Amino acid sequence: MGSQLLSTALILAVSITICKTTEVLRPHGVPLSKKIFYDPSKDFSCLDGSGTIPFRLVNDDYCDCKDGSDEPGTSACPEGIFHCINIGFQPQDIPSSRVNDGICDCCDTSDEYNSTAECKNDCDKLGKAAHEAYLYQQRVFYGGKNIRDTYIRNAKKEIEESQARLEQLRQKVADLEAMKNEKEALKKAAEVKEKVALANYKAKVDRNKRKHNEQEIHEAEREDREQAASAFLDLDANEDEILHYSELQSHIKFDQNGDGVVSDDEAKFFLHMKDEMDLNEFQTIGWQIMKPYYFIDKETTTVKPSRYRRGPRGDPRFPTYDYPDLPDEMGEDQVETPKPTEPAATPDPSVPYDDETKQIIDVAKLAKEEFAKIDAEYQNAQSEMKQIETLLQTDFGPDNEFMALRKRCFEFRDRQYLYTFCPFQNCSQKSSEEGATNEVSLGNWVRWSGPDDDKYSAMKFEGGQSCWNGPARSVQVYFSCGETNHITGASEPSRCEYRYDFETPAVCTKPFESPDEKRKDKHEEL
Repeated sequence: MGSQLLSTALILAVSITICKTTEVLRPHGVPLSKKIFYDPSKDFSCLDGSGTIPFRLVNDDYCDCKDGSDEPGTSACPEGIFHCINIGFQPQDIPSSRVNDGICDCCDTSDEYNSTAECKNDCDKLGKAAHEAYLYQQRVFYGGKNIRDTYIRNAKKEIEESQARLEQLRQKVADLEAMKNEKEALKKAAEVKEKVALANYKAKVDRNKRKHNEQEIHEAEREDREQAASAFLDLDANEDEILHYSELQSHIKFDQNGDGVVSDDEAKFFLHMKDEMDLNEFQTIGWQIMKPYYFIDKETTTVKPSRYRRGPRGDPRFPTYDYPDLPDEMGEDQVETPKPTEPAATPDPSVPYDDETKQIIDVAKLAKEEFAKIDAEYQNAQSEMKQIETLLQTDFGPDNEFMALRKRCFEFRDRQYLYTFCPFQNCSQKSSEEGATNEVSLGNWVRWSGPDDDKYSAMKFEGGQSCWNGPARSVQVYFSCGETNHITGASEPSRCEYRYDFETPAVCTKPFESPDEKRKDKHEEL
């Protein structure tokens, strides 16, 4: 029994790997790169330096080294590593615990050398598929690289043109600023003159309005006195130029208590409780009390229009007024309703601008227009200059290849949402239902966020709309090589933290690694 175990240990300890015409002698599960450490003529030293054992104990299905390096070809050590040669495909390292477990992990079936598993070596098949995938990737890479080269050429041209334009704008802004300052000085000087001229004009308008108002008041007083004189003439029945209270008693309109009789007191009331008044006193104090009653028609209880008669011109009982003639009697169709006074916001046509004022206003208007024109041109030039400066300061990649993506937006739709990605601007999300308009901000671009050795492989967007009881939304966009620009996937790996996967020619800088390059031991294994 002991001799059988020793024989098995020897078979396990040293195996012969044959490929084509070359024989390589080393323990099972050991890559050729580590063959030097497994010399059957010497004791084996654990690779972690934890101990030394006789070489016959290598692959004896008992773990002697802490790192499991003495059992690469058995499942005895939990830390052991088994190396699959996988000729025709890619070398592979698997945990030694999987050796002879009945499951084929190596495509060359070398991990199941002492099990009942029916494994089939399909390394050639996998290698062929990997090679075809590699050829496709290469086509994608070179197609994308050609587009990337175009991006770089276009970016270089645009940057050169922008730099030239920026220099032009700087000179233009300097020239416009000088012109603007000159026009502003002229405008201010013209405005000062205009202000003085308008102040004088306003004073003139105000004087004219005061005069006009005074005339209106005077006219109203004249009319009122003439109404009083007419009323006096009408009420002075005996024409003795004295209005006695008894003369009022014949006019029912002066009946104040409505008993149908004008009593002595009622009549005297209109004469300030006097028995009589002359014309001058009546015009001064009597008429003001009587006027509201005088025009009342007791039969219709309505106020009659201002209808009065004047005494004949030259009548010695009436004073003469130096005013234009009035009609002898104003009929109902001649009653005029006073018009509201117009606001003083607009120039009074009755006080037109004089030539000097008009000229000052015209000069000020022209100065303002010329300044406004130069100022607008100056502001536009400054705005364009700032836009170009921002463009030239933006990091569009080592060769500005990402400049082609600015001012563009890309969309990706899944069953729930429509995701939008605008490089160097923002990302957003909204419901994919038709007609949905409620767009949610996922963040604005803040920086490149790839690893130190591949900075331009990812973008970070932050400061999006806050989640309910959560942080502000953010997006990490990962770039991969492709012949077209498009989002290949969008997800939310963590709450409020989104991931976009984006293919673009802009990152087609390195060819895809070929299957042969992935076979680290391709020459060593032969």
